[in-house]
Order: sequence, then structure tokens, then C-alpha cells
Amino acid sequence: MRIQSLTIRVVSCVILIATWWLLTDAIPLFSPIILPSPIDVARSAVTLARDGGLKSGGLYEANLFGHILISLWRVSLAWTCAVALALPLGFALGAWPVVSRYVDLSVRIASQIPPIAFIPLAIVWFGLGEAPILFIIFIGALWAMLTSVESGVRSVPPLLVRAARSQGASELQVFTRVILPAALPYIFTGMRVSFGIAWVAIVAGELVASSSGLGYLIEHARRILASSDIIVGMICIGVIGVLFDTLFRTVEHRICRWR
Repeated sequence: MRIQSLTIRVVSCVILIATWWLLTDAIPLFSPIILPSPIDVARSAVTLARDGGLKSGGLYEANLFGHILISLWRVSLAWTCAVALALPLGFALGAWPVVSRYVDLSVRIASQIPPIAFIPLAIVWFGLGEAPILFIIFIGALWAMLTSVESGVRSVPPLLVRAARSQGASELQVFTRVILPAALPYIFTGMRVSFGIAWVAIVAGELVASSSGLGYLIEHARRILASSDIIVGMICIGVIGVLFDTLFRTVEHRICRWR
């Protein structure tokens, strides 16, 4: 079944690329500026990976792999900080209704604000550089992780908690043997979703407040009308996002086999 599923996915990608080639190369319905052909995109990818992009004044900047590593470093740092804060807060909100009663509405409102809306404020607070980008990623990842952890704790049947306590389990044992295992699937879902949001947020941040990274690469290519470079950046973002989503799913499957 896995081989069949993989074959179907590969064939669908081949059909998509073939259709793209027909519309842009064999039967050119679009100009290269509007939609470059897959051959032009492949050439741009090789050039970006080897030499980097052309800056104003004829200077070359970081190559494609450099931009990818910079974006990954930013996402990893800010996302890790968001997860580290969201875990204890989420457990507190889920386990203590009194705490949730006072902050639930604020959390729900804040979680509905897209990270990109914080860009002007982040620039005012931190100026240009790394700090506003990391802040935007952190804010985007925090709420998704927090709400998932809170939902996971609240999903634990109270009967299980009471049964563990009636058997003499300490609060630490109740947490480690009842609440945490039951909440693990929600935690992994929160990690996947929050990382996806962080990956979107970094593109928005780098479009505005950065001189490196995949978001900057896309914005710089737009300025010089290098549509093929834009698509290279978009494909890199999509592929990396899928790889990390697959990684999270694999780890979740191994740790939560009982699910």
C-alpha cells in the first residue's frame, strides 16, 4: 500500500510538471516573467545554489543553501522558545480551571491575530535585524502550541485522574503516568501546526525586515522581476515544510503507538 501511495504521488507530481511545461514552453501561453517554465526554474535553482543571487551593484549574496540555513536557524530558535513557554502554560491552563477562567478569552483573541500583523509593531519595538523576525515567529508558534497543549490536558477523563489518586498516586505520578501520556498526541499536533505557522511567519518577517533567508530571496527576486528565483524560493519553503511535517508525524507514530 505504501509503494502504491508513493507511486500515485510521484505520478501526480510528474503530471503537474508536464502540464506546467506544456503551458510555458511547448505551448507558451504565459511570458517568462509571469510564469517561467520548469526548465528556467531548474536553471535558476542551479545558479542560486552555486553562485547566489545578483545584488544591485553586481555583487553576489549568499547562495540558496545559505538562505535555507539562515531561515532554518531562525525558525528553530524561535519555535523552540515558543514550545518551551507554551508547554507549562498549556498544562496550567488545562489543569487549573481558575487560571483558564481569567486568561482564556485573552488567549483566544491573541491566537486569532495573524503573525504578519505584528510586523509593524515588532519593527517599532526592536528595530531592524534578527529580533523582530524572531519575535514574529515566536508569536505565531506560541498560540498554536498553547491551545493544543491546553486541549490535550482537558481531554483527559477526570475519572482516570481520580482513579489514580485513589490508588495512592502522587501528583507527580498522576502527571507523568496519566495526564502526560493522554496529552501527548495533542502536543505533537501542536508541534506540527506551530512549526508550520512558524515557517509561514518567517517568510513574512524576512520579506520586510531582513537581508537574508528565503523570504528575503523571494522579495529580492520580485524587485528584479526574477520570477524563476521566486518559484525556487517557494518550492524550497514547501519541500522543507513537508519534510518537517513528515518528521513530526514519524516521531509521533513511534512514541504514541498505542494511539
